[in-house]
Amino acid sequence: MVKYHETTYEDYISEISKCNFHKELQHVIGNETTIEDMTNYIFNGPCGIGKYSQALLLISRFSPSKLKYEKKVHLTINKNEYTFKISDIHYEVDFLTMGCNAKIVWTEIFNTIVNIVLSNGINNGIILCHNFNHISAELLDIFYSYIQQIFYLPINLRFIFLTERISFLPIRIINNAMLINIGRPNKVNINKRFGKHSNIVDNLKELYLPNVEYKQSEQQSEQSEQSEQVQSEQSEQVQSEQSEQVQSEQSGQSEYKIVDELIMMITDQTTFKISQLREILYDLLTYDIKMYDVLNTIIMRLIENSILDLEKLPELMNDMHICMYQYNNNYRPIYHLENMIVKIVIHANK
Repeated sequence: MVKYHETTYEDYISEISKCNFHKELQHVIGNETTIEDMTNYIFNGPCGIGKYSQALLLISRFSPSKLKYEKKVHLTINKNEYTFKISDIHYEVDFLTMGCNAKIVWTEIFNTIVNIVLSNGINNGIILCHNFNHISAELLDIFYSYIQQIFYLPINLRFIFLTERISFLPIRIINNAMLINIGRPNKVNINKRFGKHSNIVDNLKELYLPNVEYKQSEQQSEQSEQSEQVQSEQSEQVQSEQSEQVQSEQSGQSEYKIVDELIMMITDQTTFKISQLREILYDLLTYDIKMYDVLNTIIMRLIENSILDLEKLPELMNDMHICMYQYNNNYRPIYHLENMIVKIVIHANK
């Protein structure tokens, strides 16, 4: 596993040819040989599991140079400079960096890509969309028009979306792409790949949690070289330590503070005020906290504390499904968030 911003396309293809943790996708991804026959793709899964590697592996199939060509394009839009990487067949756009002028930035980038494809003589191209789950609501509302627009251009353009969730996507985009769900690599396969290496702890660190530092003594390194059984035990210990550190770090995050505030309001109706609820939910939207995780945490905490009866859960899930469907339409999201919390309050206090 390598980070896309630190390596070349060739490095990725070389690494994945040595060890592909998602070989099962070879039977799922289509066998198109030309971009004209290619469909759009959505690679969905948690951060750091290899979505980008799998996307490059797919793109290399259509690249005349097998992704040996690599270049950066610089654009100045509203006095701000934007950079995106290109190969001889694909163009990478990061939706996380577009800022508040996402519609203007995307339009300029899209038109630039179209002009490049028109001028390169191949008339084929793939737009690789990084962090598509961070697309702004106003751009998402009109994004489908760009997917339709390519059918009226004298070129063949296809999209590959990399995202950590799909619940926000309009059904029209999902129906115009092949959805590929990618899970975390199997622990057994990871041990097979790194089991004979003395730096197994470092490898696992990069695979699972790059921001957490681990310390490995020389004695542990020697033991890992001597016995695969010891290596397996070290792997489990590393993952256990990682889990504890993750919980420790997350405890101070704003997401958990918001959850605590919401649970306090739900359990004590005397403190429940719509105006205060709206302020908390605005924080949820402002800080781009994953609303789905927050709702799941609230429900689980209420069940654990015997505030929400399990028998009421099916009815609550049915109500939540309706609210979630409306929320994903990106119309008045704050209203639908309020509605979901009110539904939880009603079921918790029945």
